[in-house]
Amino acid sequence: MGKLLMLKMEFVKEYIKIFKQLFTIRGIIESLPVIIIFGYAYSTSLIPVNLYYRYFSTPIFEYFYVNNLTLLAPVLIPIIILNHKVNFRLLLISFGFFCIFAFSTFFAKDLQIDTIMIALYSVIPFVYCAFIKFTRIQIKLIRLLAFSLFILVAFQVYFYGLGFGTYVSSFGDGTAIGEIGVASRVYTTVGAATGTSVLLFLLAAVLFSLRSNLGKFEILVLAILLTATFVTFSRGSLVLLVLYLLIRFNPFSNIRFFLKRITGLIGITLVLMITLLGILIFNPSVLSIWEDRMFYFRSHSLDSGRFLRAEQAFVEFEKSSYLGVGFGNYSGRKKIIPRFGFREFIGLSSPHNVYILFLVELGIIGILYYIFFIIYVFLKAKNKNHLYSILIPIFLFGHNFEYIYWMYPYLWIFALLIAISLSSNRLITNDLSSWEKNKMHY
Repeated sequence: MGKLLMLKMEFVKEYIKIFKQLFTIRGIIESLPVIIIFGYAYSTSLIPVNLYYRYFSTPIFEYFYVNNLTLLAPVLIPIIILNHKVNFRLLLISFGFFCIFAFSTFFAKDLQIDTIMIALYSVIPFVYCAFIKFTRIQIKLIRLLAFSLFILVAFQVYFYGLGFGTYVSSFGDGTAIGEIGVASRVYTTVGAATGTSVLLFLLAAVLFSLRSNLGKFEILVLAILLTATFVTFSRGSLVLLVLYLLIRFNPFSNIRFFLKRITGLIGITLVLMITLLGILIFNPSVLSIWEDRMFYFRSHSLDSGRFLRAEQAFVEFEKSSYLGVGFGNYSGRKKIIPRFGFREFIGLSSPHNVYILFLVELGIIGILYYIFFIIYVFLKAKNKNHLYSILIPIFLFGHNFEYIYWMYPYLWIFALLIAISLSSNRLITNDLSSWEKNKMHY
């Protein structure tokens, strides 16, 4: 008992030491890329869209909105370049994406400057992530900021999904989404139910990817992710999460690890689920709404019209002579172009699929480059086996039911996850501190 207490004190001292370093000039410079990335993620996740467009972004050119952090780029980028080594592999991949995005505009219906700007804005997250070397300070800061954002979004899911509050619609037209005391299909400052659950999964994935071993902290995150995803009623995200669990909790790899971790996960999840069910039982109006939502999903098609949208996208792909209609021309990019009515899009609606989106907007060349990109990420992650349990569900299933991975705020967290996969820093694969190693030994 005394040894365990000493180990915990060592853990506290280690974090205090790291936080002290964060407030030094060197610590601030070292953590700058991480702060910028999460600055974008926080501002595009937690600020209601109507307020975001009004106070936290600036319109340029036609109807293209730039996050105000971008205006600091002329000052921040030289500081980062002069003080940080770059991951040339990720930087080269980013350059390749931009070249393909920009080249696609020659086949677009209209060659517009905002199409180039969307291409540039889509590459920026990968460029900033290329300057993260995943030092111990950076890893600890990423874990802190990712977990904080994860909790803030999960709280909204519980708060709005269980009928404790009302979220006013994103464009400030006075339309209320949900009513106080009535559970509604979750809509948060992040977006709709599916988008919210995907961001939660990506944030949890970043936390899981920075440790090769799932500790108590990760089990707690996973339990919150399970219950919050259940509240969103996002079927795609539930399947995504189940795939992760099936791959990650492999009983044949280490039976003792499996039994210990799965028992903890079940225990915490049960406590959270009982709490949620208690709220429903003692609030009949909320319970009736949940029953209506269950009936809605049973009575509607499983694909929610995704197959029809895919067919529409393939028609436009063929019309473009298989060269694509131009990046950003088929479907709008939220948090960049605020309202679809501001400009004409070729697509009638979102294809809800990354691969179909790249195919219809970038053509054969674009989809081949993206497939090469995925293969390269998997090859570079081969020494981080725990990442496969994250990457496989995202690329195998997640990309096939939503394309929001390439929209804000999801793109910042997605790019960070890719940077972790491509990093050669051994802290990610051998990230247990001395006190954690000793604790495992005892």
